[in-house]
Amino acid sequence: MHFMSALPVPNDPPPQLGLTSAAEQSPHQVASALSEAQFEQLEALSRKARSARKAAGYAKFSGWTTLLAGSMTVAFSIGNIPLMVFGISLAAIGTRELTLRRRLLRLETRAPKLLAINQLILGACLIAYAVCMLVQPQGPGMVQS
Repeated sequence: MHFMSALPVPNDPPPQLGLTSAAEQSPHQVASALSEAQFEQLEALSRKARSARKAAGYAKFSGWTTLLAGSMTVAFSIGNIPLMVFGISLAAIGTRELTLRRRLLRLETRAPKLLAINQLILGACLIAYAVCMLVQPQGPGMVQS
């Protein structure tokens, strides 16, 4: 009595898959999978992604150092309201820089412009703090009113 089984019988050929790995294909088959125009597009995307990764590295450094400076400023400015506001602003700008860095790595087109605006806000924050310190000099021996 012969029973039908779903298990392969040693005489059966192995099942053929529709896709073959690159190792099983000849070099001619692999090369013909993409056209020359597609290779050029991939190369152009690679160049653009390289500059985006480089800019993201700068944004990572800038974001972490600004965030660290802001958090240290807040920690050492207890009781000095203008300095606390400045520290919180620095921490917020650093956090925003790191958030925009992630968007830049996803190759979002608005990310570079937003990163530039973030740097302008940082510059404005530094200038505002400097002006505030010039208008209200505080130091040893000075009387606050």
